[in-house]
Amino acid sequence: MIRYVLFSDEAGVYLGSCMGLGFWSKLDSAGQTHACVFESEAQVAVMLAAWDSQPPFAMRTVAVDCADEYAASIQECATAGLPAWAP
Repeated sequence: MIRYVLFSDEAGVYLGSCMGLGFWSKLDSAGQTHACVFESEAQVAVMLAAWDSQPPFAMRTVAVDCADEYAASIQECATAGLPAWAP
């Protein structure tokens, strides 16, 4: 199953948000072993509209296991050509 992740050269892979803070793989992975994924570019746009500011990023596609279709593992991200991170 193909999903979208956000990627920034500076910040890495977008891992998700909690209490108003965004977590990125190169900045503070907060122990996350999976990245947040989106079903479509439109879903990404809706989420980004809620952000106060947006780092420069690109959307990348990642193939995810259908059993875990709303998150991409470190290995799935690496297979898609994104840099791996330490949880």
